[in-house]
Amino acid sequence: MKKMFCILLLGVLFVSSGGIGQAEGLSDIKEGDRFYEEIDFLLKKGVIQGFSDGEFKPGKVVKRQEAALMIGRALEYDGTSRNTIFSDVDKNNLGSGFIQSAYEKGVILGLEDGRFSPGQAVTRGDMANFISRAFKLENEALIKFTDVSISKNSYRAIRQIVGHGIGQGYSDDLFEPDKALTRGEFSAFLARALSDDFTLPIDSCGYDPSTHKNPNHQVMNCLLTQAALQSDANVPPEVLKAIATEESGWVHFKDNGETLIGHDGKGIGVMQVTSTEGYDVERLKNDISYNIRAGIEILKKKYNLSSLPKIGDHNPMNLESWYFAIMAYNGTVSANSPFYKETGDRNFGSYQDRVYANIHSNEDTVPKIENIPMTSEDFHYGDDTNNIIEFNKKNYSLKGNFTSSNYYYNANDEVQYSGKGLRKSPNTIGELIPLKPSDRLIILASPVYDTNNGYVWYPVKAPQTGAHGYIASPYIIPAN
Repeated sequence: MKKMFCILLLGVLFVSSGGIGQAEGLSDIKEGDRFYEEIDFLLKKGVIQGFSDGEFKPGKVVKRQEAALMIGRALEYDGTSRNTIFSDVDKNNLGSGFIQSAYEKGVILGLEDGRFSPGQAVTRGDMANFISRAFKLENEALIKFTDVSISKNSYRAIRQIVGHGIGQGYSDDLFEPDKALTRGEFSAFLARALSDDFTLPIDSCGYDPSTHKNPNHQVMNCLLTQAALQSDANVPPEVLKAIATEESGWVHFKDNGETLIGHDGKGIGVMQVTSTEGYDVERLKNDISYNIRAGIEILKKKYNLSSLPKIGDHNPMNLESWYFAIMAYNGTVSANSPFYKETGDRNFGSYQDRVYANIHSNEDTVPKIENIPMTSEDFHYGDDTNNIIEFNKKNYSLKGNFTSSNYYYNANDEVQYSGKGLRKSPNTIGELIPLKPSDRLIILASPVYDTNNGYVWYPVKAPQTGAHGYIASPYIIPAN
């Protein structure tokens, strides 16, 4: 996470009717207390100070005005006193400059009636929104809080602060987004956003690698999908997950806790990595995420090989473009020729054809590889090549349209949907909310992961009706 920490050393953040206190010698903050290190960090940086009675009052509720001041000082916003856009904050209000600056930067929004309500308590959900906007967070965790529905205006922000190690729930099931935030909690949120020294352990898919157990289908779906989306290699998640299906059936650890090793004694783990040069073999065995990243890097190198044929403009977002790279991931050997040499018949049992069949079964998506105008004469192999395929043709123009990846939608994108309707839960048995084909939908956040199928579900809102629900990735259509 990119950290931003430029502060003003003058003035204080928190104020009370008792006046401004001193920053040192706080009688109620002692080493060993909860959030001691985070509070001490911010105090030493001059971002916060105590009250005039010598206390910090970590259990005191934080007000919206204080939140604007704290974020504004930490990120060096313009604090010049001035009138604001809000009807209840003029230039005479303490922190008016920071409040206006935070509004202009989209960090803090007003209420529906045009007020800012500076004395209103900040909730945990509010703080998630403030931190997410101020630090421009992107990564979103897979969360299972029963009190954070997709209709909550802090839904995405809560996923983001968990995904960046800034916040966590009170338990696995509860985040309590409407609970008022205390000064101590506020300090912890901000210190974690400002410094990696304070961030919580991060595993956005909810997997504990120390268990040496294979994660469930939903978590493995998340690990594979996020690895593809977060990589610079531009490998579509559909392709990566289909290869993992073919290589291992999404299995990394066997039931006895040992790493899955291929029948050849070489392939390692979920991606069956065989080219281990430059990789830590023990990590390939014990770290699923590392194994997946290695598979992505190896596949991308195959994609960039000049010796392999290209399809169309070689756009990595088109699923058909990966046909020959997928072949090379397993090997450009005679068994993977698209045609049988003896008969000239199509070889649908080749590795790459099996992978594309997996895309169909995983994603309910059908790439048009039959529209690649290949012939048996395009491929030469035999004893003279040691059964390694030589490619007689290096470029193909696909007949018809390409099949684009359906995983690259972002929050606030407008889409349409060809499925049966919204689902109240992210699975195929969730209650249906009817839609019209013409209805526009707004994507609310990153996808969540199906527990049985290979695809994902995007949380959306239907502006026409106000309904919230989930839509499956294979049936999403970019809005016209």
